[in-house]
Amino acid sequence: MACRSRSRRLFSALLNILCVGLVLVACSRSKDDDVTLQHLRGIAGKDATDCGHIGLHQKPDVASDCVLAAWNAHRPFFVRYDVQGIDSHLVFGLASGGGDIFSVKYDSMGWATDDLSSGAKLFDSRHIVVIPCPHPVRLFAASGGYLDCSR
Repeated sequence: MACRSRSRRLFSALLNILCVGLVLVACSRSKDDDVTLQHLRGIAGKDATDCGHIGLHQKPDVASDCVLAAWNAHRPFFVRYDVQGIDSHLVFGLASGGGDIFSVKYDSMGWATDDLSSGAKLFDSRHIVVIPCPHPVRLFAASGGYLDCSR
């Protein structure tokens, strides 16, 4: 009987640890998205079209069509995509205030400084990199399905 009681306590403790871990991951991802969204909105402006937030394994077609329509009409917009990283959480986005387009990328592990493209700027303790899209701007669907402008 004592063995069964210990097993229940151990199971209960493991279940509590799992629940706390899931809450921490959910809060972390929310913070990641908040930081990314803040930069995207800062570039695009308060009247920009929000083309959406595409989660992992979601189809980006509607959001990508929104971006292309806004870009072709010279209207401000922003979009963000969750991207599968090897060992980190990634959020990639595009934003435009109606003129230039910027690629905004979040990495929970942070970005290295030695391989940044020209004009790139790091923010938030190197977790966010903002890269101006090269001219002429050419948007393309990256291998993950999200739109990007820089290779």
